Amino acid sequence: MKKTKKERRLEVLKDALKQVKANNYIATTGRVFYTYKQELRTNGENNDLEAKEILKKLLKDKDKKVCNVCARGALLVSTVHKENNFTLSDFDESDNGSFDETSTGDKRLLKLFSKQQLALMETAFEKNYYINDHILSPELNSKAIEFGDRYTSNNETLLAIFKNAIRNNGIFRP
Repeated sequence: MKKTKKERRLEVLKDALKQVKANNYIATTGRVFYTYKQELRTNGENNDLEAKEILKKLLKDKDKKVCNVCARGALLVSTVHKENNFTLSDFDESDNGSFDETSTGDKRLLKLFSKQQLALMETAFEKNYYINDHILSPELNSKAIEFGDRYTSNNETLLAIFKNAIRNNGIFRP
């Protein structure tokens, strides 16, 4: 039986939460994702190699490096981990820092999350009004920042965002 969009979204959110709790992802502001991309690159033979299998091995490796991620980066890496065929060149293209609905990574995320949901989570994590001011209203931007400001560390903030979204059936509500 094919999973619904909501079921798939929840699966990705739960995986992202699990990876942050396991310290496989380290919440880092200003980064989409880093380190796994470097590890994927060094383990890959060429840009067309599928990243999912390498990523699965990295997540199981006890001596691996962690992945530094923002909210969007955590969701992207977990989406690849859970369901997407993704090449190494797709990862390179997806690490441009800002939301770009034409990039391969953001196109994949938009299959599960709305543009507004991605912007809310990222704004709550980065605590920065300007990063998504073209997507969110000033009121939503403020609510997201207020949500993020409740937490003292980046990891706490990211965990709270994912827990909130899971509790609300895959929808983040700051």
